[in-house]
Amino acid sequence: MEGRWNGELTSIPPHEEGTQVCSSELAYREEGSFMSFVLKSLIFLLGAWHLRQMRTSISGLTTTQYCWIKPAADGILKVETDDPSLRGSDITMQEVGLNILIITATSKRTGRPVMVETITSIDNARRLRTVQTGGFRSVYIMNEKRVVDAVSGAMERFDAATMGF
Repeated sequence: MEGRWNGELTSIPPHEEGTQVCSSELAYREEGSFMSFVLKSLIFLLGAWHLRQMRTSISGLTTTQYCWIKPAADGILKVETDDPSLRGSDITMQEVGLNILIITATSKRTGRPVMVETITSIDNARRLRTVQTGGFRSVYIMNEKRVVDAVSGAMERFDAATMGF
């Protein structure tokens, strides 16, 4: 939420550092094939991104997750993954504007959404929403306006006359 700082500051208590290290490798393959873990069949692709994420625990145990990303339409990508929590889901990435990416996983069996994630490239923030059991309760629509003035750190207008030009 945008707003003015009221002068109050909450300090974050110290905590232990995470016990896992995550590394990612991203490669573009002009042509090739990959094993679809969901369908258990060999699928041939022309032009796909291959993403490998490895998480290593403090004990040295490494888990690897694969993801294949293929263009489906203008601004829309289809995703295949070996993540067990997304097995049986259609996963799409959709570009919304210049700075927002929405990742949606929809159940192939029921047609209902399983996961929705938004990534904002301006602040590099990720917001993950998983669908809980139960009925639809509410929707929130927010229209925020940023207040830019002298108090919130506005920039002064450039005036060449006052600069002596």
